[in-house]
Amino acid sequence: MINRFENIKSLASQINDKQSHVSKKLEELDLELKKDLDGITIYACGDSIQIEMIAEDEWRYGYLFFDDDGLKIASRTTFDDFDDSMNGVPDEYKTYQKIKLAGAKASWKLRFSDEKIINSLLNNIERNLKIALSEVELSSTAIEQVLLSEAHAIDQSVEEILVDNKPLLRDWVKARASISSDPSDSITRSSSYLESVCRYIIEDSGNSLPDKKVITNLVGAAIDCLNLDDYKESKADINQLLGGIKSICSGAGATRTHVGTAHGGSPGDSKPSIELALLINNCAATASSFLLRKYKANLRVSTSNPNKV
Repeated sequence: MINRFENIKSLASQINDKQSHVSKKLEELDLELKKDLDGITIYACGDSIQIEMIAEDEWRYGYLFFDDDGLKIASRTTFDDFDDSMNGVPDEYKTYQKIKLAGAKASWKLRFSDEKIINSLLNNIERNLKIALSEVELSSTAIEQVLLSEAHAIDQSVEEILVDNKPLLRDWVKARASISSDPSDSITRSSSYLESVCRYIIEDSGNSLPDKKVITNLVGAAIDCLNLDDYKESKADINQLLGGIKSICSGAGATRTHVGTAHGGSPGDSKPSIELALLINNCAATASSFLLRKYKANLRVSTSNPNKV
């Protein structure tokens, strides 16, 4: 008799060890999925199975599912089905009891550790991720179209203001054209174009270039050449905007130094993205458009320099 008890104890111990092992593996799966899908909202469930017998002719069944909080088990009973049927509850309104995997009974975890069940869940996660990726790609394409439209409008605006200045127009076109083909070169050209615009305004207005010919000094000197008296009522706002332009130009110059082609580079250097090159180019366009338009407006109303057109 003692040997029988020892055998029962040994079998029970083996079952507990196996269940503990299964629980650990499912928890590892839970952690792995949460790590891999961090920041992505996804919902997927596996195949429904019978979990356990509750009473004669009454079962608990359910499925394993994954959401933002990780793996969970959703379950209901055949009595719940009978009760819903008696009350006319449609199948799509069936409710399930949901518990986190960590709080589930060991015997339940054992039922859901079947390879077929796990694969059914993973297959549905992959399917839903593909659907989500398609939706993201569609949204990305739509945004890109808007950005391209805006970029085209910016391009036209700059070309209009440069129509009578072929050297600056050539510099702009080269900077714009190399955004996709060579982002590093575009960043360098965009910054150089902005410097050329400032030099043009300073020299054309009869002023001297600053001693230190860096982008921020050139922009400051170009702004000093502009007549801002017509902004008296909003002088503080204009000064703030001009400060923003200087910051834009400073950022363009710094980016040129770090990731442009002006100072060479090493094989291991990181390459700038097309998006960064487009940002720098658009910033240069915004700053140069203001400086040139304001300068030309001043020339039209100037009486002190009649030879200027």
